[in-house]
Amino acid sequence: MNINKAFPSKFLKASDFDDVDTPCTIKRVVMEQAGQGNEDPEKPVIYFREFEKGLICNKTNSNIIAKLYGDETDQWIGQKVVLWVNHDVQFKGEMVSAIRVRSRAPVPVSEPVRKSEQQTQNVKDPQTLAFVLTVKGLDADEHVYKLLDDFGYGTLEAVPVTERDQFIVFVQTLAKRAAAK
Repeated sequence: MNINKAFPSKFLKASDFDDVDTPCTIKRVVMEQAGQGNEDPEKPVIYFREFEKGLICNKTNSNIIAKLYGDETDQWIGQKVVLWVNHDVQFKGEMVSAIRVRSRAPVPVSEPVRKSEQQTQNVKDPQTLAFVLTVKGLDADEHVYKLLDDFGYGTLEAVPVTERDQFIVFVQTLAKRAAAK
């Protein structure tokens, strides 16, 4: 038994994530009671399309998102961020793991670059063929199409060589999460 499942949380926690960057789309930001008791002040909680649980938004993460999308949380709705787990956060004198927001938004490849990439890459290329077959072998089509759309790639062949390993990890992670639900 995974001990973290014995103590479920209403909010996202580091143990909910694998050690990979996780692209997410902000669905809403609300103020909620986030502490153990009713005397704790309300805090901003960010909900994402990809998760049922919300992320309690600490000062570090709120500053990063504000830098990316502005100070008004209404402007954050529909915006993409990348969540990751930092295992080296000092909190109350101890090292803990914490969910962090990357200080850069996921940037899809622009249309002209994507088209030129499609022209130079051929599925007959062994490296590209191996990548396409690996992804298709994961048997997670809905996750593949979602990631392709999220990152602005028209086809698997358009995923840049430098991003293919990470793309495979993203698909595996999303498929694992869907299977666990």
